[in-house]
Amino acid sequence: MSNSELMAYIAKQKSAGVAPEEIVKNLKSVGWSDQDINEAMGGGVEQAEPAGTKPNMALKGVFDLLKETWGQFMMQWKTLLGISLFPTVVGIVLGIPLFAIEFISGFSESPDSGMQTISGFIELAIRLIVAGIGIWAQIALIMASVNPAMGARQALKQSYRLLPAYAWIALLVSLGSIAGTLLFIIPGVIVSVWWMFSHYVLVGEHLRGTKALGRSRAYVRGRWWKVVGRMIGFGVLMVAPILLVIAFGGWLYFSGITGVPIVVSIIVGVVLLMAYSVFAGPFGILYVSALYRSLKQQIV
Repeated sequence: MSNSELMAYIAKQKSAGVAPEEIVKNLKSVGWSDQDINEAMGGGVEQAEPAGTKPNMALKGVFDLLKETWGQFMMQWKTLLGISLFPTVVGIVLGIPLFAIEFISGFSESPDSGMQTISGFIELAIRLIVAGIGIWAQIALIMASVNPAMGARQALKQSYRLLPAYAWIALLVSLGSIAGTLLFIIPGVIVSVWWMFSHYVLVGEHLRGTKALGRSRAYVRGRWWKVVGRMIGFGVLMVAPILLVIAFGGWLYFSGITGVPIVVSIIVGVVLLMAYSVFAGPFGILYVSALYRSLKQQIV
């Protein structure tokens, strides 16, 4: 977030009647320094550290990162939900014509090959459009994670311009990972971790292409195992609820307690997993963003 965006966020919070102390607390919870907050609020906030002392620059652990991520999620959940649902809604709307064509074709005794070809092209076009919009939403989520003052509409509007740069970085990361994997699997994993923050660098620092890759690697250099450990810890914690839901559903079905048909159990399970994925996607992006900020503080 730039200084102007930070000041706009603070002004918005003040106009909503939020106390200055609460604003400071919320900004600190998502990684903002006392100096940035103090300058944005016009010098009205005292520095947390006495003059001449240095802040603790230790890389945050999994639970500290989760705490920061949860604080930011609670501040931005409406924005994050709006961005996350955008590709789903578009996919449903664009899927209606395809469904209509397939529905009509189903009543035909001799399917028209021309209609099937048209249906195939429409389906391919819809899949490509939805995939592109999904990437667009991914950039918007990263932008919202880096700029907490942004709303969903503003994040989508600004992230649209970054689609070519985002795709170029994604291509470079993929090629590097594939090249490393062809040598052996381990180099591919190493390269993937080096460059995992490249898109955050693109959005937060406006560096593109190889410059974004180089900056991401600079953040990870000397901390590779720490980054991997924090990502593994996060992954375990995020997968645990899914395993618990599956285990509980299986226990209910096989124990015969509820007598619920298996079809109903499957539908309920799918709905729960879909709802969880709507939460987990943005939460994961916020977590990586928090880790990115913590790494960035190591060399700033």
